[in-house]
Amino acid sequence: MADVHNEVRLHLAWATWDHLPLLTPPVLEVVEQCIHDAGDPVRCPVLAIGGVEDRIHVLVKLSTTVTIAQLIMEYKGYSSRILHHRFPDLDFRWEMGYSVFPVDPLAVGSATEFVRNQKTHHRNKTLTEYLEETRYSLHSAEAA
Repeated sequence: MADVHNEVRLHLAWATWDHLPLLTPPVLEVVEQCIHDAGDPVRCPVLAIGGVEDRIHVLVKLSTTVTIAQLIMEYKGYSSRILHHRFPDLDFRWEMGYSVFPVDPLAVGSATEFVRNQKTHHRNKTLTEYLEETRYSLHSAEAA
């Protein structure tokens, strides 16, 4: 097989069902670990994770062997299963959709900072304002 050079970095984001504030610090900690764990088998290293009470943001290097939809399904499905096991009284669900933002290789540093500092960014400006400042390309997708 020929060598493949891949520099595709993506900023992914999705929300809890009805944007309910379910991602308390202990729940968010479990979700972050699940996302790291789910990305390993499909060779999609997680570069940064951050979240607020009702949504999660992930910066990831996309593998050439998995689609974006498959990766999101892994992240959401695995984290939901673990949360139901670890927090049986929590009626946890993710929304069906998600957002995908391609990250320019020269913007990985600022994207990492943005993803890791979600609480600050959500207090100060909208995601659209931030993206306009950093000149990300903006694309949105729905889960199949």
